[in-house]
Amino acid sequence: MLEETYQLHEFEDATVFWFISKGEKGDITKVILFTPKEGNVWNLGFGDYYEGAVHDGIISNNRDLRKVMSTVAKATYEFFTTHPNQIISFSLLTIAEEISTT
Repeated sequence: MLEETYQLHEFEDATVFWFISKGEKGDITKVILFTPKEGNVWNLGFGDYYEGAVHDGIISNNRDLRKVMSTVAKATYEFFTTHPNQIISFSLLTIAEEISTT
């Protein structure tokens, strides 16, 4: 079962989603992108929407990580509902130390 999520907005046949993170640093627009790679493999991209682009290297640290990640999980579920039998690939950046020290 998912935890509490943000309201999710879907575009482009469940391949682009956005939501607003609300926390200590105010409202931050987040974007989730599913882009085709090869065959039935898709890349999951995620980041802050800033100055007209999605930035996956920004650590906004709005103190709502659980809710944000639950919202990304919800978007992934919606993606698979529209695009069954697909594979999602992604790589993670290790940012735990940076989050805990800011």
